[in-house]
Amino acid sequence: MVDLDFRFGGEMRSHRLPITLTGAPRRPAGCHRRRFRLPRGCSVRLAHLMGMNTQELGLEPLIGVEELAEYLGVPVQTIYDWRLSGRAPRAFKLGKHLRFAASDIAEWLEQRHEGGSHE
Repeated sequence: MVDLDFRFGGEMRSHRLPITLTGAPRRPAGCHRRRFRLPRGCSVRLAHLMGMNTQELGLEPLIGVEELAEYLGVPVQTIYDWRLSGRAPRAFKLGKHLRFAASDIAEWLEQRHEGGSHE
């Protein structure tokens, strides 16, 4: 609460106005909020995904742009530049994310392998 003093017609009046903050409501001290909660029964339905091995299912691993750049030792921007010029490995676009299959990366690298023997 804040005291505000106003002069009306020469006399002083004091008003106590409650001040409320806009935005998210505050929680009382000691009240902890869970960040994520699955619906009831959902954890049982998703339990099989926790131990899922993609290679057992016949799926090959996919890596993102950052991992590919780190693997190749180039900046992330270089991967995007290569994509614009058509020189990057083939990628899957999943929503707004790019994913590269390990086999596509290996094939792409083999195409860029310099021939010749080093003796």
